[in-house]
Amino acid sequence: MSDAQDTRHLLAEIERLRAQVTELTTERRNVATANVRAAMQLVELSEQRRSEAEERERALKSALDAAEAASREKDVFLAKVSHELRTPLNGVIGMTTLLLDTPLSLAQRECAETSLSSARNLLDLIQDILDVSKLEASRLELESCDFDLWLASEEVLRALAPRARAKKIDLSLAIAPETPRYVKGDVVRFRQVLANRMYPVTIAGLEKAMRELTK
Repeated sequence: MSDAQDTRHLLAEIERLRAQVTELTTERRNVATANVRAAMQLVELSEQRRSEAEERERALKSALDAAEAASREKDVFLAKVSHELRTPLNGVIGMTTLLLDTPLSLAQRECAETSLSSARNLLDLIQDILDVSKLEASRLELESCDFDLWLASEEVLRALAPRARAKKIDLSLAIAPETPRYVKGDVVRFRQVLANRMYPVTIAGLEKAMRELTK
């Protein structure tokens, strides 16, 4: 009986070990399966991200191509506008210059000189606006030359005077005695800045005040 019990005990132990081996094998198989699935998910995620990156790259390239095409079209358009604007302006400047060589009354000469100065200022402004490469690259350079500060100020005032007279507004220019007459700088920029400051303060400002008073 002792040998039979030992045999049964040994068989039971073998069965228990077999069950443990089966359990361990199943567990390892499950772990391996989970690892494979995780690896496949990582591969899928990597492929998805690569696909998204490629899609973004294509979108950026498409946007860049569109921007470059728009820039080329803009350059062509501005070149055409430059020609179309400069041609009549040069005609105005030329004819006004010829007009000033003829006998004129004081008032007529003042009007002709104002027209000539305004046309030249507009031509300079068009030249600056159309210089797209400098504007976009922030390399717009200021000129430095001697000019008559008083005369430049008077030219701006004469250019604004017709609009002011039409609104029954009197403009006058007062220059402090200590203000130097001849200075060094960019006369075109000076006239632009002065005109931009004078218009809203004088004409536009007074128009708004008059509208407020008449309400």
